Amino acid sequence: MSSSLLDDTIYDTDGLADALQACFAFFLFVYLLNLITDEYSWVDRFWSITPVIYSWIYTAAVSRSDNRSSPFQSLNVFISLLITTWGLRLSYNFCRKGGYHYDRSNASTEDYRWKFVRGIISEHDCNSILWQLFNLLFICLYQNFLLWVIVLPQWYRNHIDGKAGNYDSIRDGDYISAFLFVVGLLLETIADEQQWRFQCEKSKYKAQHGAKDSSNNNDDVDQYHPYHSTKSDLENGFLTHGLFAYSRHPNFVGEQIIWIAIWSFSWWVLPVGDTMPSNEWMSVFSRICNPSSIGALLLLLLFQGSTRLTEQISVDRYGKAYVAYQQRVGMLLPNILGMLRRFIDRRRGSSGTLEHGNQESIVDKKKGNYRVLKYGSIE
Repeated sequence: MSSSLLDDTIYDTDGLADALQACFAFFLFVYLLNLITDEYSWVDRFWSITPVIYSWIYTAAVSRSDNRSSPFQSLNVFISLLITTWGLRLSYNFCRKGGYHYDRSNASTEDYRWKFVRGIISEHDCNSILWQLFNLLFICLYQNFLLWVIVLPQWYRNHIDGKAGNYDSIRDGDYISAFLFVVGLLLETIADEQQWRFQCEKSKYKAQHGAKDSSNNNDDVDQYHPYHSTKSDLENGFLTHGLFAYSRHPNFVGEQIIWIAIWSFSWWVLPVGDTMPSNEWMSVFSRICNPSSIGALLLLLLFQGSTRLTEQISVDRYGKAYVAYQQRVGMLLPNILGMLRRFIDRRRGSSGTLEHGNQESIVDKKKGNYRVLKYGSIE
């Protein structure tokens, strides 16, 4: 770029300085809460709140510089309302699962993944020094920074539009971004609702039939159950029908689509003073790979790591049944080849549909690692 985005004037305009100060305040607050309570899910409780605050900070900064007669003509109000809708829905889902409840005497209020990670680190960290560094640098600092930077495309759009004299203007491409946002929001909402209903049914099922050990220490083939039915899912302990028949984590997919949509609001402008690339594809690349893209990219990387961690915990908890589910359904995106193969088998009248207790699979049990070596189609 011919002009730096981080010149001195930026820190006095567009709300960037205020948002950064708020981010630092949240970082300190979460870190102190973690130390005081010895519970490390406080950043999760702020996950659906802080991006909403940052968005409205940018909107308020623009409203001071713009004289639009109607707030409904404001791109920033439009973006802030979208992010607020996301935050309210996610907060509601987190609240009904008990996420905002804190009980110092009850360790179950903490995210189970932190317990798992803490257990791994504690094996090599007798004095908890490594864990506290992880708490400071990743749980508190990095995640709070991430929650700030994923909203940065809104500030970037304001900054570029302001330099071009088109402050807060809505472009045709913004409706594409809004549509993508709604798609992600609907996907995440439906997936969370399906998971919530299943967990409620699972709790009732356990109360009626007693909790069943589904760990991978049980090598009986009878641990398997047919998929695509509520009863079999309840017996296995995890959801595999609905959206979860196509993706093992459709809610994660929806969340990533939402923030890609927010990132895409920054695609429809080109920095003033930059030379327009002669190649059309280079022009598209320069719009998409702008400085604010770092937020969405870091979020995608975070989901890759956290999803794999969740998968590892699920295999440990549910054993061979979950390994079979992994073989059949993609982690995030649908397993198109697997779906096509099962469709062909059904069209051919294949006997690949396996009954309860008769699933054809060979499991490698060396060192407690369960890996499906030969897998028939489970319906």
